[in-house]
Amino acid sequence: MPAQAWRPTPHLLGEMLGSTTGTTLTHVAYKGPGPAQVDLLANVVDMQFDTPSATAQLIKSGKLRALATTGTKRLPAFPDVPTVAELGHPQLQLLGWTGLYAPRATPPEVVKKLQNTLKEALATPKIKETLATMGQEPDGVMGDALLQEQIKSREIWRKLATDRHITLN
Repeated sequence: MPAQAWRPTPHLLGEMLGSTTGTTLTHVAYKGPGPAQVDLLANVVDMQFDTPSATAQLIKSGKLRALATTGTKRLPAFPDVPTVAELGHPQLQLLGWTGLYAPRATPPEVVKKLQNTLKEALATPKIKETLATMGQEPDGVMGDALLQEQIKSREIWRKLATDRHITLN
């Protein structure tokens, strides 16, 4: 039987929330956000950390209530939802991102062409509109800057996991 996949972000966000507020949250391990969302809708669990793209329609339909976002500013799709910083917890921050990768041996000119094509696509009104309806806003971080963000993020989570005595099994 395959091992359950561990999704660090929701678990560690809960740990960070507990750490910054002095509360204890019980982590419930799910095999992905879908089953967790089903239990949230059925009032089996009290809260869930999830992405705007996964919850936007449920929030807009009134089935879920967004309590806060973990970004640095309010999302245009949810202007009435405060950030966690506005609620007094600026250290509880997570910016979701998606990266586009190529094999290490990809020639630099091909990488540059892919990056330029991606920048052009993200700038089109249709793509901007589609992403905005999902609560997403592209920032165009690429190359070494994206790598540095990944390294910084990994160190924050590593320290939190160590401080909270969380181990992978």
